[in-house]
Amino acid sequence: MIKIYLALSIALLSTCLLFSCKKSDEQKQFTFTYFPLSAGNADTVTVATKNLTLADQTPSIKINDQQLTVIKATKDSFKVVIPKLLGSGKVVILLNGKTYNGPDFTYTYKATVTTIAGTGEVGNSDGPAGSAAFNCPWGITSNTNGDLYIADYYNRAVRRISASLILMKEIFIPPITLH
Repeated sequence: MIKIYLALSIALLSTCLLFSCKKSDEQKQFTFTYFPLSAGNADTVTVATKNLTLADQTPSIKINDQQLTVIKATKDSFKVVIPKLLGSGKVVILLNGKTYNGPDFTYTYKATVTTIAGTGEVGNSDGPAGSAAFNCPWGITSNTNGDLYIADYYNRAVRRISASLILMKEIFIPPITLH
């Protein structure tokens, strides 16, 4: 009788161990990370996934509710292109009807600075934009014609660059009398 109980106990224990150690696909947690953690316009970011099966569809990857273009997909990673002016925000992946929130992504703004007027030397001279001189240009704005207006701080002047002539000229602003 003890042999029967012992045999049943071993069989029951073996069955419990077999089923408790086997993971089903439902128990696997989909996780992801990405690198680099910051990028700018037209850069490529790799999203590395864990527990993604080949049967899964290509995920929808978004930052700031803006869809990213997947340019390459493998069984454990995706390469996406960062669009212009995306901004920083949470990475969100939509996969098989579920939403997965990731860490924050940092958008790196890229800028090109071009000298449009001035020699780089301190001065106060008008003329062709390339030979004009400023003394601490501080602010810039434009009008609908494309003319640029530059605040030349230490010369206490507002300078205009004509879009049609690429010519620099100081603008006379009458003094203001305070009463």
